Amino acid sequence: MSAIVAQEPVAPLFSPAFVQNPYPTYREDLAGPPVQPLAALPGRWAVFHYAACAELGRDARLSAARRVPYLFPAAAEERVELEDLFQHLSRWILMKDPPEHSRLRNAMGPGFSRISSIERLVTGEPSDRSGSEAGGAA
Repeated sequence: MSAIVAQEPVAPLFSPAFVQNPYPTYREDLAGPPVQPLAALPGRWAVFHYAACAELGRDARLSAARRVPYLFPAAAEERVELEDLFQHLSRWILMKDPPEHSRLRNAMGPGFSRISSIERLVTGEPSDRSGSEAGGAA
């Protein structure tokens, strides 16, 4: 006897039902082609497979310096009210292309190293630089 599995209804991306439970939609999108048009945002496409995302991320013809307002499904009159948010988001490192992205990432690196060192102190993990790990010089 085979088990019957009930399929959850699939909600369109960005809909209230999607926000409540995105997983059925994700499963359907992942079962489809790597690049798909977005019904909720005509003229826009989504990339659902890692390999396609990685390939597009390395494509010099594409840019991370996106036009932030167009990332949000909002009408033109609503975008005016969100302008301060758009200005803020446009300064995020994720919205920058090299060389600006690289400069910001390099500037942030030491801060993340310090956080990692603090985490090791709190968790009791040996530091990579202490030389006290197995095989390290004492």
